Amino acid sequence: MVVRTDRVGDLILSTPFLATLRRHFPQAEITAWVAPYCEEILSRTKFVDKVVTELPSGHHDLAVGLAPRSQCLKNVLATAAPVRVGYVYNKRPLVRLLARRCLTDMEVVKVDPPDRVEHEVEHLDRLARRLGMPSILDEPLQIGPRGRTYDWL
Repeated sequence: MVVRTDRVGDLILSTPFLATLRRHFPQAEITAWVAPYCEEILSRTKFVDKVVTELPSGHHDLAVGLAPRSQCLKNVLATAAPVRVGYVYNKRPLVRLLARRCLTDMEVVKVDPPDRVEHEVEHLDRLARRLGMPSILDEPLQIGPRGRTYDWL
């Protein structure tokens, strides 16, 4: 289970992570929990098996939060997966406290000058490596085909 219930652009920036997750775990059933207005973005891609807009029932071995936000952390916790992973920003102490409760493992990323500010894709690359996956940095952004284009494929 991957959770990304925030913005459209951030979900698109998460597609290299999702594609790498699929390649690294080809037999896994991957469910993406996204915001309702983001459902169409992933619904016809090949790297997730199912797209949901609310907490799905059933057992999940792993839940990965792809956003460093309180709501994402709470959603990851709600999955009741035994392994819950995500990332948080170093300068948000309250969210880090919440993450300690919601996650079984977390990556803390620096986002404040004078440190070099990493891009969202770089944050997700660090998370992928924490999960033992290869780098996602060479993976392109992806959006599934729609309508007649999809039917033709």
